[in-house]
Amino acid sequence: MIDCGTFEATLEAITELCHARGSARVLDVGCGSGALLTALAPEIRLGVGIDKSEAAIGFARRRAEGFDNLTFHALPIERLPDHHPGQFDVILFVGSLEHMADPHIALKAASTRMHEGSRIAVVAISPQSPHAILSHTALRWSATPVVGHLGANDLRSIASHVGLEVESVRDLYRGSRKRRSARAAGWLLKQYDRLGGPTCIITLKPASPAPATSHELNHTVVRP
Repeated sequence: MIDCGTFEATLEAITELCHARGSARVLDVGCGSGALLTALAPEIRLGVGIDKSEAAIGFARRRAEGFDNLTFHALPIERLPDHHPGQFDVILFVGSLEHMADPHIALKAASTRMHEGSRIAVVAISPQSPHAILSHTALRWSATPVVGHLGANDLRSIASHVGLEVESVRDLYRGSRKRRSARAAGWLLKQYDRLGGPTCIITLKPASPAPATSHELNHTVVRP
């Protein structure tokens, strides 16, 4: 789960995304301790959190006690059981995709759980930001090393190979816009973001079919 002071901004953006899909069914990939999904619980129909860490999933289950619409499982997305809902309205990769050895595989697996109106939300630190560089070094020998931070351009390239496309890119500035009271602190955070770019939420959707070419239209067979 990404932090660096962006939790409230992330929650706000994802809540808006869920509300736009009605009573959303949400899959949180790399959910960690379940903080985000638990905060979303009152706003969604169903939430499924998955993470490879048994310890994190145990913590998430304890945190989510009392929310009957949430379940958590210790497994990667490629092994999500078939008895779970085959289609999700919103699929989240919040600070998790950069820890995955092959983001192509993860996004391809996620795309099989989508319908036409589904969206994937990837929340990622800018690859050029100071805390991206520091986290890459600090987590090198941890259980969840950073394989590579991905920006919008990286995701455009990956998405195009797995049947997805970028719909929107939104900056997430640290600190809540509603609660930030210290203008000086807000100014300093913005200057920090400008050093390498702010954390972003990048929304992916199923790729639109390519328009038919004139050659294809001229060879369309009309059957009675």
